[in-house]
Amino acid sequence: MSSRRPVEPKDTERSTLVSSTVAAVWGLMLVLFAFVSWQARFVMDEFNLFQGLRSFSKHTLYQTLDPIKTVFGTELFRIANLASGSVGIMRAGRMLGLCATLATMAAILLISRELWPHARHRLLVLVSALSYSNLFEGAFSIRTDTVALTFAAGSLLFLVRSRRRRSHLVVSGSLMGLSFLCTQKAVYLLAAYFIALVVATWLDSGWRRALQDSLLFAGGWLAVFVGYAIYFGGTHGWRVITMVLLGPRFVLEGTAAFSGLGMFIYQTLTRNLIPYAISLAGLGIALARWKSAGFSIRVALIATVIVTILIFHHDQPWPYVFVWPQMLLSLWVIPLADWVAERRWLARDQAVLALTFLAALSLPRQVRYLNHTNAEQISVMVQAENLLEPGSTYFDGIGMIVDRDIAGDYPGWWWDTPTIARIRAALRSGNVSALQSVMDDHPKLWILNYRILIMSDVVQRMVAGGYVRISPNLLLSGVELNPGAPETPFACHWAGRYRLFNRHGGAVAGPVGLDGLAPAEVVSISPGLHRVRGPQSKEPLFLLPADTPVRNPLAPQGPVPDLFAEVYTY
Repeated sequence: MSSRRPVEPKDTERSTLVSSTVAAVWGLMLVLFAFVSWQARFVMDEFNLFQGLRSFSKHTLYQTLDPIKTVFGTELFRIANLASGSVGIMRAGRMLGLCATLATMAAILLISRELWPHARHRLLVLVSALSYSNLFEGAFSIRTDTVALTFAAGSLLFLVRSRRRRSHLVVSGSLMGLSFLCTQKAVYLLAAYFIALVVATWLDSGWRRALQDSLLFAGGWLAVFVGYAIYFGGTHGWRVITMVLLGPRFVLEGTAAFSGLGMFIYQTLTRNLIPYAISLAGLGIALARWKSAGFSIRVALIATVIVTILIFHHDQPWPYVFVWPQMLLSLWVIPLADWVAERRWLARDQAVLALTFLAALSLPRQVRYLNHTNAEQISVMVQAENLLEPGSTYFDGIGMIVDRDIAGDYPGWWWDTPTIARIRAALRSGNVSALQSVMDDHPKLWILNYRILIMSDVVQRMVAGGYVRISPNLLLSGVELNPGAPETPFACHWAGRYRLFNRHGGAVAGPVGLDGLAPAEVVSISPGLHRVRGPQSKEPLFLLPADTPVRNPLAPQGPVPDLFAEVYTY
């Protein structure tokens, strides 16, 4: 005879109230998450993805261009190019990232149902996930890591279900293969899943079954990998395989240029003390019950532990890499709620409410993060794109105008810390090819940002006499006429039609003399060094592209606004 007391109406009412509370907190977090994904300040790497797609379109991949990283994840974002303009493309990309993250959360929720089929208030898992600052502030980013995690979450779902059907192992391996083809960094997840499968199966069914199941998983992964190689390489697929496996070493060669990244480990721990404490406590409880745990829980446990250890030992612990372990760690809030109830410190509903309250303590920071907007970036992007007709190029070392071509060769236009170090080393040896490749593409516009300022000693020589600062962050092809001299030298880098403008940005109906030729109001100028003569004027005059839609004072003084301020430290 069962000793369990019958469920009373008030218990059901209380459980419904708790479920509603958890759902309300999660709903609020989700709304904030959606707002943040739309308006949070763009990180440099997000522009890189779309500029990379423009570079890919000009080449045959793995034939005329060897991408350092796998490109499947990048190609998935190509649909965002259907949007209009650079701002539209970036926001469409963010929405794709948001959808991928929601799919990841759905997979995590289904995994929790596989691990604890009778548990109530399962949305607590997602509340726990969104309470992590790294996840809340960056899981939607336009990165291949975002979609890689989605495939990896799907892979884990089929892996914990594989006791039902062994074909799930092939599906799991295939999804893990897609994750790897989004970013080779997913090898961390691949290793964790493979080890988890082998260990859990061996303990549950012996080494023969472990060998068979691991081969099925590996077969699914290998089939996707080989398919990728054949698609891009055809009969030369082996070369694609070699590039995919060896490509990361080119990335690792530049990691020495980064320093101080350990601060982000300290940052994630201090900002997420409560979420980590909850997750690790639940993880510890589950590990303590290892002997009685089933196959699925053992797989999830091993995978979570290995992924967490590998990511925290990653040689480049940027804030976004912690999203992977945080998504897995959020699963283990369920065992903690059960353990508290078993100890009768609180009823389970009360334990769930308490954990929900602790997770909700992250809400004030989440609300404050809404102030970290991309409004200034978008303003500059709109102004810059209006100055760049299709076919014109620009340069900023980042690629902010994703609907226009950046000057320079791929991937040399990406002026991150390792690239800048390589350029400076080359300059010391007399090699100017990296800078020459930029100027050979005749940029009409420069966007000033922290990377350009780091190279300001070099850039100033590149733009001297050929560009005018028309707004705090923009340099446009042109020259300020010297009122005290009969002629002004103009080192033109962009071929086009030019005319005079006053300091307020208004067009001036005045003749322009070029290289001693007859003056005209609008003159066509080709790249090269020219002599410009303007009319007598008491105020400064500027020679700029004739179609320049400037409505603000030219040649502003003062510091350059930082378009990427606190993108990792806000």
